Amino acid sequence: MARWDHAFDGFPDAGKIPYIPLANDTGFDLAILGLDYALHERVNLIPNVEYVVYRDTDGSPAPDDDLLARMTLYYQF
Repeated sequence: MARWDHAFDGFPDAGKIPYIPLANDTGFDLAILGLDYALHERVNLIPNVEYVVYRDTDGSPAPDDDLLARMTLYYQF
């Protein structure tokens, strides 16, 4: 799986997102890459990587980029 998001401006409510740290005052690009392994017909294991690249905004320097590694266990009831 792959996903890419481009935020033109800062996201003021970014601090309210508990599962990914984002700066709220600058534009950014978010890339998510992962592989979905079916361990069973109802169980999937999904290792994934999230990378956030910040851009300079209004002459302010961009924060350092963020790199997150995650492991998702998906179970279908």
